Amino acid sequence: MTTDLPELPPEDAELLELLRTEWERRDPPAEDLADRVILALALADLDAELARLEAEVELPVGARAAEPTRSLTFTSEHASVMVTLTPRTTGRFRLDGWVAPAFAGQVELRRAGDGDDRAAVDDDGRFVLDDVAAGLVQLVYVPAPGGDLVRPVAAPPVQL
Repeated sequence: MTTDLPELPPEDAELLELLRTEWERRDPPAEDLADRVILALALADLDAELARLEAEVELPVGARAAEPTRSLTFTSEHASVMVTLTPRTTGRFRLDGWVAPAFAGQVELRRAGDGDDRAAVDDDGRFVLDDVAAGLVQLVYVPAPGGDLVRPVAAPPVQL
């Protein structure tokens, strides 16, 4: 069904354009809004337990690092994931992570439109993603089939 609307008088069209411009200037959309929506829509296809960000800590800068190392802890009803983000001199990151309780499986690092990185989670719950590009990412822990944890655990998106 289409509706034919009458054309606005020029002064009304000008007023609406001024309102739109002022609205965009005073309250622009977040720069990463489109990426966040893409990640949320991808998550809608996954029957996952949602985790929340419990803690974010910046660790002191070492002698050779320009940026501080960050430690993030995500928790859900059945699992916790801790990730240490270490900046590289290349502008990329190394992610060292631990899942507790320790369940073998896989971690997916999702990005809007740039493809996903994956790493195995060993029997001790440890995983490493060694060369990760900066940007908005979302961690999803996918447990191995047949284990005690049956649903993936998805963390909220974070900016690297």
